[in-house]
Amino acid sequence: MSMKSVLMISPYFVPRRRVGALRTFKFAIHLKDYGYNPVILTIKDDQRLASEAEKKLLSELDVIELSSPVDRTVQKKNRTDKEENSGRLTGNIADWIDRHTPSDTWIYFYLFHYFKVMRYAVSSKPDIVWATGDPWSSLVLGSLVARKLSVPFICDFRDPWTRSGVSLRERSSFSRYWDKKLEYNVLKHASKVVFTSRSAEKDYLENFKFLHGKTGVIYNAANEPIDPKTEDLNDSAIRFKSHDLNITFFGTFRRLSPIDPIAEMLTELRHQSPETFSKIKVHSFGEPDDEQLRCLRERRVDEQFVFHQKVKPEQGARVLQQSDVLLLSTHPERGNIVPAKLWDYLITDVPILSIVPNPEVEEIIKEFQAGEHVRPGELANAAGIISEWASKKTVEGAKSLRREPLSDAQKKKIGSRRKAEELAGIFDQITEHD
Repeated sequence: MSMKSVLMISPYFVPRRRVGALRTFKFAIHLKDYGYNPVILTIKDDQRLASEAEKKLLSELDVIELSSPVDRTVQKKNRTDKEENSGRLTGNIADWIDRHTPSDTWIYFYLFHYFKVMRYAVSSKPDIVWATGDPWSSLVLGSLVARKLSVPFICDFRDPWTRSGVSLRERSSFSRYWDKKLEYNVLKHASKVVFTSRSAEKDYLENFKFLHGKTGVIYNAANEPIDPKTEDLNDSAIRFKSHDLNITFFGTFRRLSPIDPIAEMLTELRHQSPETFSKIKVHSFGEPDDEQLRCLRERRVDEQFVFHQKVKPEQGARVLQQSDVLLLSTHPERGNIVPAKLWDYLITDVPILSIVPNPEVEEIIKEFQAGEHVRPGELANAAGIISEWASKKTVEGAKSLRREPLSDAQKKKIGSRRKAEELAGIFDQITEHD
């Protein structure tokens, strides 16, 4: 059987450390094993945070990078006062443009590079075009390219678009109207629509009747170790104090993953057991915004939080493994989301405390016997669970909190190779009559 080609439009790709980048990367590194050669079209990232093992894998992939003069997804450090003032003015103008732009402002970037993109697309001779969103502009571009080339189009909905309970940015009535138009058009022309949760798939099927028979679900994959090198065990930047109950949120608290649920839980815990409350440390990675910090100060729980710098990719597993509890949390209105970090949490033997509105997450945690799940309105119950775990650690030691590790079969089920196989199976279905 000859190798087929798939053009993968992924705005973010490794070495970026974003969910969208990692999802595409985990598919791409295995697709050749299933008969598909991936050609990845992405926006260039100048930070280059890939590990050595990832760099080796990247060298084996066909990656086309488009350079952007402005990238607001990257934060610059140590700016002067003049640069800060200029940045605020520029930011205000950019926010206004962002608010009134359908899909997202990357659409201007894609329009600017449209003819270059089409040259790359034609030269790669794809049998399939696959695109992931958000940013939603990549789905708009993918749909357009596929139609121009007369090949099947698969759109990968990592999050709901107009069906999301909360938006990452403020939207004008103009942009909301055109978002619905663009989303309908993308869905209508797709050969297959893939979601990362069954609840999102169900919601879209109920609201877009024409999707029946052309949807699927591929969960995100766990971060399987790809670097055989031993991590630096003396890295003090990721060492936790053993006398604390160390709760890790492996990410940055932000609007879509607000700090409020865990802050409210700690407030409940302070009422239940002040002594236990004093032992709690919540670790996260990346500086939260002012809104999140204000929430901590108002609830007087700021001393229980430790904000670390983001760690290198190869250090992630060690951070998770030295934790006592892994916190899974998202915005209470994001009812269709299965947070991507759940899958990385599952491959540890550290108990998970999930405060997520989607009952699908509870089902997954029960299936793998991986911890406890509470709904956002049940934070007193969450405080009780934390209190029990803190007491158990004090009396029986940290190892007493550990859960049964996953079996090899369970690890394989949530690994990136299995997810790539599932995607290749969809490709096979789409192209079997070609």
